[in-house]
Amino acid sequence: MFRTIRFKLAAAFAVAVLAAVTIGLVAVLVVRSTGDLVIRMYDQPLQAINYARLAQTNFVMLDLMVDRALKSPNGLPENFREDLDINDEDFLASLDVVEERGLNPEIRTYTARIREQNADWLAAVRQLTEMQGTSPDHASAMEGMERLGAGIITNLEIVTQMAAEDGYRFRLSAEETIKAAADRTTLLIAALFTLVVGITIALIRNIVTPLNRLTRATIQLAGGNMDVAVPHTSRRDEIGSVAGALGVFKGAMEVVREAQEKAEAATRAKSEFLAMMSHEIRTPMNGVLGLTRLLLRSGLNEEQAKLATTVLQSGQSLLRILNDILDFSKLEAGKADIETLDFELVSLMAGTSMLMRNRAEEKDLWLREEVDEALPVYLKGDPNRLRQIMLNLVGNAIKFTETGGVTLRAGACAQGTRLRVEVADTGIGISEAARSKLFGSFVQADSSITRRFGGTGLGLAICKKLVEAMGGTIGVDSVQGQGSTFWFEIPLVEGSPITADAAGDYDEHAVRPLRILVADDNAINRKVLAGALAEHGHMVLFAEDGETAVAMVRDADPPLDLVLMDVHMPRMDGMTATRAIRALPGPASGVLIVAATASVGGNGVQRCLDAGMNAYVSKPIDPANLFKVIHRLFPDGEGPPAEFDIEMADAGATAGSLLTGTEPFVADMLTDMADSMGPDMALDLIDTFLSILPEVEPDLFPSDGTPQPQQVAEVAHSLKSAAGSLGLAQVYRTAASVEAAGQTGDSAGLASLLSQLRVDLDEGVVWLRERRAMVEAAMAEAGP
Repeated sequence: MFRTIRFKLAAAFAVAVLAAVTIGLVAVLVVRSTGDLVIRMYDQPLQAINYARLAQTNFVMLDLMVDRALKSPNGLPENFREDLDINDEDFLASLDVVEERGLNPEIRTYTARIREQNADWLAAVRQLTEMQGTSPDHASAMEGMERLGAGIITNLEIVTQMAAEDGYRFRLSAEETIKAAADRTTLLIAALFTLVVGITIALIRNIVTPLNRLTRATIQLAGGNMDVAVPHTSRRDEIGSVAGALGVFKGAMEVVREAQEKAEAATRAKSEFLAMMSHEIRTPMNGVLGLTRLLLRSGLNEEQAKLATTVLQSGQSLLRILNDILDFSKLEAGKADIETLDFELVSLMAGTSMLMRNRAEEKDLWLREEVDEALPVYLKGDPNRLRQIMLNLVGNAIKFTETGGVTLRAGACAQGTRLRVEVADTGIGISEAARSKLFGSFVQADSSITRRFGGTGLGLAICKKLVEAMGGTIGVDSVQGQGSTFWFEIPLVEGSPITADAAGDYDEHAVRPLRILVADDNAINRKVLAGALAEHGHMVLFAEDGETAVAMVRDADPPLDLVLMDVHMPRMDGMTATRAIRALPGPASGVLIVAATASVGGNGVQRCLDAGMNAYVSKPIDPANLFKVIHRLFPDGEGPPAEFDIEMADAGATAGSLLTGTEPFVADMLTDMADSMGPDMALDLIDTFLSILPEVEPDLFPSDGTPQPQQVAEVAHSLKSAAGSLGLAQVYRTAASVEAAGQTGDSAGLASLLSQLRVDLDEGVVWLRERRAMVEAAMAEAGP
């Protein structure tokens, strides 16, 4: 069976496949084992620790509530007993989780003891609530209750410590499991490696070495040495057949020499034929694809359809490869088509970033764009080719960057005569020797890159051709391990503003007056939206929480046309409210809903879509972006399209610029607001912010110096939104950090952030009052 080379190679290939499959299965088992460890860690020690601490917190809060109520000179608060039962149920529920998830059986002993103590403590509390404060037994009962509470707290501390020790035991067990898996994997891979090496050596001895001898003999015979002995003629496999053929070749050397010239002539004819046919391949290929499509529509059975589909897919792949190669040949021949159009550079770069942002977010990378303010707003050139170059460079930067991010920036150079665009990353970098290989056709800086990241190495060559066709240059600056900066420079020609038709603009007033519900708990946001929407003839209603919004949609007569839903609201958030609206009977369930939130990542968009929302705008809301969404949802000016998909207005550009910027204030936001909605509205918004600030400061900066993280997070969320609408960029950034710290319960980080927020708010108030005075002065100069 193994006397022929084809069977030997087949056997070697089968072993290689087996080895690859085995390694893959080992990898899957390792991943699954690691995943099981993670799940077990979450299900057991982590939940036991967390709920043990939560039980401590619940009981301390319960004890504090009881202590305050019993010592209050005004008697027991209303609903005291109901609150007591509810909080005690929360405490016992946390104990249930600890009891279920704890690994140490002693935990159950202590939780049972705690339950008994808790029952006695509750009985003592109820007894005290029935006593008069002057009763002679009141003091002793109070002391007994406090003694029972102290015992519960002590046992809770013991349970928490046991849960923490469970985590250490789990870690030891996990280390043993991981080590055992690693040892088994190492042994298996070593065995496979030994097997593959052995087969390789055997194949070299049995196939490669004889072939080398035959090759040397062939070379000598071709050189005219007729005395050379032909080896391996006695073998019974393909090598033996080749050796026999070589013997015939030796005996017919003269015939071969005479045929050489004929062969060379045939080779030249073949080359000429292929050169001619390379331009004719598209026609038969298109015929194959067209006929295959017709064949698929001719009523084939399932097996025939599968075969025909495979033919079609293979032909399409071949045609794509052919087109790419021919297109590159066209660029190489200097036949690239370069247009000259007016375009807006900022929009072009923002669109490029939007297209690549998902790829960056999938790798947890940031993607920014920076444009020199000294550049003209409109330029003249080929925006499609520029976008192609930027997408290629940004895509490469994201592909070769594991941590950090990518910056797309543009500026002027050479005394303002050339536009320089840079794509800087924090990726793997390129060595000096490898940089010399870049921008070549089908070349990558390192052969290992192809194996690791894929690609043909054609993209940079195309970029180089396009930049050169525009009269520019392209290059790279890089330090290995510290990132790279790819750049290109092209002539800078100032353009003209783009007309409405060219830009694809729309008439904001084309949509009929709508009945719009604004559901937002922030007063400033409501006023901004009311001013913008009312200016265009829309009727605006308001809801300050999700429950009210659902009720207003249900009871609206006539029905509402649109709901602008804030995602983060008290009582009922926007997601829950949207689901409740979609569950309403009748036409009310079909009202169009636009999400408004500062969460602009891909997950946030998907959550909005899953909840039943139809569109999406980022906060702080830019009225222009809102009107774009309204126009899309009401394209004919009358009603919504039959089908609509979620829309992303500006992909969070406003919020993103506030978060990533460095300036403390953005005066243009107030100026634009005054221009678009009038100075009175700007003054009203400033006054509203200054009036609500004293109301929220006690929650942010409590007098006892111990802020409640969740409460602070909610207040910071509203403050962030209001500050962003007024251009208080530094307050926006700090409030966003405070919100995040409050949501995670980071008390240490919260303390320092609140101190910074205090400073930022004081500076922001001073700035707002200065801007208010400026607006009033401008109104006075303008006259009545």
